[in-house]
Amino acid sequence: MIGPYPCALLAYEAVHYSLRCMVHLGTGILPFSMIVSNQNHTGLSSYSYLSPNIYEFNSLPTQGGILTIKGDNFGSDASSITATLIVSAGSQRPCTMVSILQNHTQISCHLGAGTGRQGSLVVSVS
Repeated sequence: MIGPYPCALLAYEAVHYSLRCMVHLGTGILPFSMIVSNQNHTGLSSYSYLSPNIYEFNSLPTQGGILTIKGDNFGSDASSITATLIVSAGSQRPCTMVSILQNHTQISCHLGAGTGRQGSLVVSVS
């Protein structure tokens, strides 16, 4: 089990040492547990999904607007996504009202007015 989801067994990689299974879609870090010979083994480890990657986003005028972000590993729950524009050391502008445009690969959010300087966009999923 990865969190509450069954992990469908695909193959034993090395008998008594490792196995491979199909993981359910998800985000974040989930506990890993398994049953071997009717014995439940929990607390062994955790499974961590890949972090979000940003491939593309649109430019906005200095008065702000809707930012569309394309990438992967965004998940399908807008409430677990935060997007922030880091303008300079210690200066961050949150992107609010996050919406899912396409599960896992495309989101949008509202970025308020700014100075028009270059910045780094950071997306995180809890």
